[in-house]
Amino acid sequence: MAVPEDLDPNSTGGRLDNNGAAPGENGSTPDGSELYAQIEDDEPAAPAEPQTREDRIKATAAVRAKAANDMREAMRPLLGDLMDKVSDTELTGNIYYNLFPNLMPSSGWGPVAIWFRFRPNGNNPEECVMEAICIAPTPEGTEPPPAPPVHELDVDDSWTLAPEIGGLAMVMDQDTGNMPWVQKGVHSLEGGSLQLADYNEMKLRHFYAVLETYLEREW
Repeated sequence: MAVPEDLDPNSTGGRLDNNGAAPGENGSTPDGSELYAQIEDDEPAAPAEPQTREDRIKATAAVRAKAANDMREAMRPLLGDLMDKVSDTELTGNIYYNLFPNLMPSSGWGPVAIWFRFRPNGNNPEECVMEAICIAPTPEGTEPPPAPPVHELDVDDSWTLAPEIGGLAMVMDQDTGNMPWVQKGVHSLEGGSLQLADYNEMKLRHFYAVLETYLEREW
Protein backbone atom coordinates (compact mmCIF):
# COMPACT_ATOMS: atom_id res chain seq x y z
CA MET A 1 0.00 0.00 0.00
CA ALA A 2 1.28 3.45 -0.81
CA VAL A 3 0.12 7.00 -0.24
CA PRO A 4 1.72 10.24 -1.43
CA GLU A 5 3.77 11.97 1.26
CA ASP A 6 3.41 15.58 2.42
CA LEU A 7 -0.38 15.57 2.14
CA ASP A 8 -0.96 16.55 5.76
CA PRO A 9 -4.23 18.53 5.91
CA ASN A 10 -2.70 20.55 8.76
CA SER A 11 0.18 21.77 6.61
CA THR A 12 0.20 24.72 4.21
CA GLY A 13 1.10 24.85 0.55
CA GLY A 14 0.91 26.92 -2.58
CA ARG A 15 -2.48 25.61 -3.64
CA LEU A 16 -5.32 23.40 -2.55
CA ASP A 17 -3.60 20.27 -3.71
CA ASN A 18 -1.34 17.68 -2.16
CA ASN A 19 -0.90 19.84 0.92
CA GLY A 20 -4.63 20.29 1.47
CA ALA A 21 -4.22 24.10 1.52
CA ALA A 22 -6.34 26.80 -0.05
CA PRO A 23 -4.77 30.12 -1.06
CA GLY A 24 -6.15 33.00 0.95
CA GLU A 25 -5.65 36.71 1.02
CA ASN A 26 -2.22 38.31 1.01
CA GLY A 27 -0.68 35.06 -0.16
CA SER A 28 -1.76 33.14 2.94
CA THR A 29 -2.77 29.52 2.56
CA PRO A 30 -5.47 28.42 5.01
CA ASP A 31 -5.50 24.64 5.11
CA GLY A 32 -8.37 22.18 4.81
CA SER A 33 -8.87 21.89 8.56
CA GLU A 34 -9.36 25.66 8.78
CA LEU A 35 -12.01 25.51 6.07
CA TYR A 36 -13.88 22.78 7.92
CA ALA A 37 -13.49 24.66 11.21
CA GLN A 38 -15.02 27.72 9.59
CA ILE A 39 -18.00 25.66 8.51
CA GLU A 40 -18.42 24.13 11.98
CA ASP A 41 -18.24 27.56 13.64
CA ASP A 42 -21.17 28.72 11.51
CA GLU A 43 -23.42 25.82 12.52
CA PRO A 44 -26.79 27.05 13.86
CA ALA A 45 -28.43 25.73 16.99
CA ALA A 46 -30.19 22.41 16.47
CA PRO A 47 -33.89 22.86 15.63
CA ALA A 48 -36.66 21.30 17.65
CA GLU A 49 -37.26 17.63 16.92
CA PRO A 50 -39.76 17.42 14.01
CA GLN A 51 -42.88 15.40 14.72
CA THR A 52 -44.19 14.23 11.35
CA ARG A 53 -42.47 12.43 8.50
CA GLU A 54 -42.91 15.48 6.29
CA ASP A 55 -41.35 17.69 8.97
CA ARG A 56 -38.40 15.32 9.26
CA ILE A 57 -37.86 15.36 5.50
CA LYS A 58 -37.95 19.15 5.42
CA ALA A 59 -35.58 19.42 8.38
CA THR A 60 -33.11 16.98 6.81
CA ALA A 61 -33.26 18.80 3.48
CA ALA A 62 -32.61 22.13 5.21
CA VAL A 63 -29.55 20.79 7.04
CA ARG A 64 -28.21 19.25 3.83
CA ALA A 65 -28.75 22.46 1.88
CA LYS A 66 -26.95 24.52 4.52
CA ALA A 67 -24.02 22.09 4.66
CA ALA A 68 -23.71 22.28 0.87
CA ASN A 69 -23.87 26.08 0.88
CA ASP A 70 -21.26 26.31 3.65
CA MET A 71 -18.89 24.12 1.64
CA ARG A 72 -19.66 26.12 -1.51
CA GLU A 73 -18.76 29.41 0.17
CA ALA A 74 -15.66 27.94 1.85
CA MET A 75 -14.35 26.86 -1.56
CA ARG A 76 -15.40 30.04 -3.37
CA PRO A 77 -12.14 31.96 -2.62
CA LEU A 78 -10.32 29.23 -4.53
CA LEU A 79 -12.71 28.40 -7.38
CA GLY A 80 -14.89 31.50 -7.64
CA ASP A 81 -18.18 31.32 -9.54
CA LEU A 82 -17.51 27.73 -10.59
CA MET A 83 -18.92 26.72 -7.20
CA ASP A 84 -22.37 27.94 -8.30
CA LYS A 85 -22.40 25.14 -10.89
CA VAL A 86 -21.68 22.40 -8.35
CA SER A 87 -24.75 20.57 -7.06
CA ASP A 88 -25.61 20.09 -3.39
CA THR A 89 -25.24 16.33 -3.89
CA GLU A 90 -21.64 16.70 -5.02
CA LEU A 91 -20.86 18.99 -2.09
CA THR A 92 -22.37 16.80 0.62
CA GLY A 93 -21.99 13.30 -0.80
CA ASN A 94 -19.07 10.93 -1.11
CA ILE A 95 -19.29 9.73 -4.70
CA TYR A 96 -16.79 7.21 -6.04
CA TYR A 97 -16.55 6.01 -9.61
CA ASN A 98 -14.77 2.96 -10.99
CA LEU A 99 -12.70 3.50 -14.13
CA PHE A 100 -11.71 0.13 -15.57
CA PRO A 101 -9.46 -1.49 -14.75
CA ASN A 102 -7.90 0.03 -11.64
CA LEU A 103 -8.83 3.65 -10.85
CA MET A 104 -11.43 4.92 -8.35
CA PRO A 105 -11.79 8.70 -8.79
CA SER A 106 -13.94 10.72 -6.41
CA SER A 107 -16.06 13.74 -7.25
CA GLY A 108 -15.54 15.22 -3.78
CA TRP A 109 -15.40 19.02 -3.63
CA GLY A 110 -13.93 19.35 -0.15
CA PRO A 111 -10.49 20.80 0.59
CA VAL A 112 -8.97 17.45 -0.41
CA ALA A 113 -10.37 14.55 -2.46
CA ILE A 114 -8.85 11.09 -2.19
CA TRP A 115 -8.63 8.79 -5.19
CA PHE A 116 -7.60 5.14 -5.15
CA ARG A 117 -5.55 3.20 -7.67
CA PHE A 118 -4.66 -0.50 -7.65
CA ARG A 119 -1.63 -1.94 -9.46
CA PRO A 120 -0.28 -5.48 -9.80
CA ASN A 121 2.32 -6.64 -7.32
CA GLY A 122 4.53 -8.41 -9.83
CA ASN A 123 2.90 -11.63 -10.99
CA ASN A 124 1.32 -12.43 -7.63
CA PRO A 125 -2.46 -12.76 -8.15
CA GLU A 126 -3.05 -12.76 -4.38
CA GLU A 127 -1.70 -9.24 -3.80
CA CYS A 128 -1.78 -5.77 -5.29
CA VAL A 129 -0.35 -2.33 -4.61
CA MET A 130 -3.06 0.00 -3.31
CA GLU A 131 -2.48 3.73 -3.63
CA ALA A 132 -4.37 6.52 -1.86
CA ILE A 133 -3.84 9.77 -3.77
CA CYS A 134 -4.87 13.13 -2.30
CA ILE A 135 -5.75 15.69 -4.95
CA ALA A 136 -7.31 19.14 -4.99
CA PRO A 137 -7.96 21.91 -7.51
CA THR A 138 -5.31 24.43 -8.48
CA PRO A 139 -6.25 28.12 -8.67
CA GLU A 140 -6.47 29.33 -12.25
CA GLY A 141 -3.29 31.01 -13.44
CA THR A 142 -1.03 29.42 -10.82
CA GLU A 143 1.69 26.83 -11.28
CA PRO A 144 1.14 23.52 -9.48
CA PRO A 145 3.82 22.54 -6.99
CA PRO A 146 6.11 19.58 -7.73
CA ALA A 147 4.67 16.15 -7.07
CA PRO A 148 5.40 15.05 -3.49
CA PRO A 149 7.43 11.94 -2.72
CA VAL A 150 5.58 8.67 -2.19
CA HIS A 151 5.06 7.44 1.36
CA GLU A 152 5.12 3.65 1.24
CA LEU A 153 3.59 1.37 3.86
CA ASP A 154 4.38 -2.30 4.30
CA VAL A 155 1.61 -4.83 3.90
CA ASP A 156 1.00 -5.13 7.67
CA ASP A 157 1.52 -1.45 8.56
CA SER A 158 -1.33 0.60 9.96
CA TRP A 159 -2.65 3.39 7.75
CA THR A 160 -2.30 5.67 10.77
CA LEU A 161 1.43 5.71 9.96
CA ALA A 162 0.40 7.92 7.03
CA PRO A 163 -1.00 11.05 8.75
CA GLU A 164 -1.23 12.68 5.33
CA ILE A 165 -4.67 11.14 4.78
CA GLY A 166 -6.05 12.30 8.13
CA GLY A 167 -9.07 10.57 9.64
CA LEU A 168 -9.43 8.29 6.62
CA ALA A 169 -6.51 6.26 8.01
CA MET A 170 -8.70 4.67 10.70
CA VAL A 171 -11.38 3.84 8.14
CA MET A 172 -8.77 2.22 5.91
CA ASP A 173 -7.48 0.17 8.84
CA GLN A 174 -11.00 -1.18 9.37
CA ASP A 175 -11.50 -2.01 5.69
CA THR A 176 -8.12 -3.55 4.96
CA GLY A 177 -8.22 -5.43 8.27
CA ASN A 178 -11.14 -7.44 6.89
CA MET A 179 -9.49 -8.28 3.59
CA PRO A 180 -7.43 -11.33 4.69
CA TRP A 181 -10.57 -12.98 6.04
CA VAL A 182 -12.57 -12.16 2.91
CA GLN A 183 -9.77 -13.52 0.73
CA LYS A 184 -9.55 -16.68 2.80
CA GLY A 185 -13.31 -17.13 2.51
CA VAL A 186 -13.23 -16.75 -1.27
CA HIS A 187 -10.58 -19.47 -1.50
CA SER A 188 -12.67 -21.83 0.61
CA LEU A 189 -15.91 -21.43 -1.35
CA GLU A 190 -17.65 -24.71 -1.95
CA GLY A 191 -18.18 -25.07 -5.67
CA GLY A 192 -15.73 -22.30 -6.49
CA SER A 193 -18.35 -19.63 -7.24
CA LEU A 194 -19.62 -16.56 -5.40
CA GLN A 195 -23.12 -15.10 -5.44
CA LEU A 196 -23.02 -11.28 -5.67
CA ALA A 197 -25.88 -8.93 -4.82
CA ASP A 198 -27.92 -7.58 -7.74
CA TYR A 199 -27.60 -3.93 -6.73
CA ASN A 200 -25.09 -3.30 -3.93
CA GLU A 201 -22.37 -5.33 -5.66
CA MET A 202 -23.25 -4.29 -9.20
CA LYS A 203 -19.88 -2.59 -9.73
CA LEU A 204 -18.04 -5.74 -8.71
CA ARG A 205 -20.10 -7.93 -11.02
CA HIS A 206 -19.62 -5.51 -13.91
CA PHE A 207 -15.86 -5.37 -13.34
CA TYR A 208 -15.49 -9.13 -13.65
CA ALA A 209 -17.83 -9.24 -16.65
CA VAL A 210 -15.66 -6.67 -18.44
CA LEU A 211 -12.48 -8.43 -17.32
CA GLU A 212 -13.74 -11.66 -18.85
CA THR A 213 -14.12 -9.95 -22.23
CA TYR A 214 -10.52 -8.78 -22.05
CA LEU A 215 -9.30 -12.24 -21.11
CA GLU A 216 -11.43 -13.77 -23.89
CA ARG A 217 -12.67 -16.45 -21.56
CA GLU A 218 -16.17 -17.90 -21.46
CA TRP A 219 -18.26 -17.97 -18.30
